[in-house]
Amino acid sequence: MPATNETALTVLDSFVAAYRERDITALAALFTADAFAYGTGSDEKAIGREAILAQFHRDWAQSSAASFELHACLSHLRGEGEAAVAWVAADCTLRFTVEGQDGELPGRVVGVLERREDRWQFSLLHVAVPLANQDAGQSFPEGRS
Repeated sequence: MPATNETALTVLDSFVAAYRERDITALAALFTADAFAYGTGSDEKAIGREAILAQFHRDWAQSSAASFELHACLSHLRGEGEAAVAWVAADCTLRFTVEGQDGELPGRVVGVLERREDRWQFSLLHVAVPLANQDAGQSFPEGRS
């Protein structure tokens, strides 16, 4: 696959689709064996593909639906061939159904992709939800604790 910024965004789109469809096989193919991921919860730190997949299983066990809608996606590519690395970032809306109740939160997705064996895979993924008690224009949350 030729190295382009669009390639990185295609991998991000593939992640979003596989997560929504709960396709663990497709998700496994998108991560390096030694990938690292942070989720939105304080305990959501996964080291290695298997730990990341376990986190997805946990998400799905606690929800009947979960998805990302991406907004304002950016990517940057550096290097060529097997040395190529890409960064992706996007604002997103996290949508989910838990115990019959629909919810949504504003979020952010940031990832680093590496080209290994002529295939792009995430080596790092971070999904975050901005603090609700931090006003626009402020660098720290209200109450600061």
